Parts: sequence; C-alpha cells; structure tokens
Amino acid sequence: MLCVGHLLAEAGDSLNYVYDFGDNWQHKITLEKVSTKANKVPKVSAGNGGCPAEDCGGIEEWNHLLAIRTQSEIDEEDLEKLEWANLLPEDDLPAFDKVAANESLQALFSYE
Repeated sequence: MLCVGHLLAEAGDSLNYVYDFGDNWQHKITLEKVSTKANKVPKVSAGNGGCPAEDCGGIEEWNHLLAIRTQSEIDEEDLEKLEWANLLPEDDLPAFDKVAANESLQALFSYE
C-alpha cells in the first residue's frame, strides 16, 4: 500500500488515477494546499455533477446517456438504459454533494 502523501507533497503536485480499467474512468487529483493542522483527513474542495452509474460503459457512454435523456422522443431500448442508470428524464439529475463527500472521507480516515 502506498500513501497518497508520498506522491503529493507540495501544492500543485498532481497524479492521474484510473478507476475501473474496463470503463477507464480517468481522474486527475491535484493537491491544492498543505495544511499545517494535525488533521490527517483529506477534504474535497469542489466538484460538480452526481456520480455516474457503476459499470455504465465509461465517460463516452455516460455522456451519451445524458444526451439521450434530453431528447423529445426516446425509444424503448434507450428508455431501459436510462431507467437502469437512474437517469429518467422526469427525474432531477443528482447534484455533487461536497458535504456528503467529506463525511465519507471522514468515516474512511477515522480510526477510532
């Protein structure tokens, strides 16, 4: 196991991370600042959009699903895909929740 702190030491350092080699979700993680506080829990500072559906086929397929949901007429096959991904046109898209993300990180990094 490797600690991210060994890879990202100074503000501006970044790394690329691939999640799910089948769908090839590529992420860039950038260290914005180093805190002098004793707190060892990372925090999310910003984000947008809800999480894509797991195993949806990668970014191209996810973007395709987002485009389909805005069409005036959707065929049965595409409607099934949208339902599977929880992207039905009548439903609101999930928003990014910074508070929930940081609560999850807090839970992951709490050793008590």
